[in-house]
Amino acid sequence: MKPVQKSAAVAAELERLRVKHKGILKPVVVVKAAENPKSPLHPCFCWDDTVAAQRYRLTQAKDLIRIQVQIIPNTDDSPRRIYVALEQDKGGYRAVVDVMVSRPLRESLVAQALAEFRIWEGKWKDVRELSEIFAAAEKTRKST
Repeated sequence: MKPVQKSAAVAAELERLRVKHKGILKPVVVVKAAENPKSPLHPCFCWDDTVAAQRYRLTQAKDLIRIQVQIIPNTDDSPRRIYVALEQDKGGYRAVVDVMVSRPLRESLVAQALAEFRIWEGKWKDVRELSEIFAAAEKTRKST
């Protein structure tokens, strides 16, 4: 299986499917179309069920780790994440409490969060109602 790449043929096929399905592009439709070996989408997927199953189980494990939260007594009682993945750990997870008490790890986490926010900001930059959030993020970036 080739890594997912942007290509004009893939983009055109996704757009064709979106139009065909009343303007909504659903993953189930994409996979169905990709089953055809002649489809430009076909090489974007792993068709070896053993390999695909193992990759899916790894995704499930990541999801399981990410959704773990706890309620911290004597706070606002909102759920808090237990684990966080730092880029430097290459797919591993650390306890949030360990990261927060280590200056270098905390700085890595803040830098990573700001980088992820830049991506989010790029996705939503045209939504004027979010401009105050973007301004606050810029202020935070300048102070770090």
